This record gives sequence, C-alpha cells and structure tokens, in this order.
Amino acid sequence: MISPIIVYEHGDMMIFESAVLAENYIEAVDVGNNEYIVYDSQGTLLNIGIDSQTSQVIITDNATNIKQPEQLQEILIDYLNIMKVDTYWIQNATLYDLVAQALHLYK
Repeated sequence: MISPIIVYEHGDMMIFESAVLAENYIEAVDVGNNEYIVYDSQGTLLNIGIDSQTSQVIITDNATNIKQPEQLQEILIDYLNIMKVDTYWIQNATLYDLVAQALHLYK
C-alpha cells in the first residue's frame, strides 16, 4: 500500500497521509455498512474492515492486488473540479499529480 490513502463514500472523497490516520478517522459503523471504497495513491483497491477483537477499523493490502487507477482518477478529477482547480491543469495531470494536489487541498 502506497500512501496517501483515498477513501470514497457515495460521491464524497477523503484523503489521508497514512492508513493509520484513515483508520483513526473512519467510523466502524460505516465500515460495517460497506460505505467505503479505499484506494492507495496508485489506484490499488485496499481492504477495509473491523478488527474482531478491538472493534477498530483496519485498512490492509488486498491480496488480489486489484488496480483501478482510472476510477481513482475520476474521483480525484471530480474533487478537484469542485475545488475549482484549473481544468487545463487537471486534463494534463498525471495520477501522481492529481493525488498530490488533492492531498494539498484536503488539508
């Protein structure tokens, strides 16, 4: 898993510098309701669950290593458009650039 971590929930995006920060922010009840899709910065899908012993949210690598960079790119573009980032810049940005800009603006 390569940080930052992007969490997507029904049209809303959150971005965290690490999985630990995301785990500490996300509510277990929402995880139990399958509210989130979680990506690393390269678009790899991550597992999100609840530790049965501690009831803490946990984010782990996905054993199948499914990559969905196009979906992550769409999520980031939607967010950056809402944040009024220059359209020309967005159209020419790499996924790495989009992630970095989203992290910068989300703070």
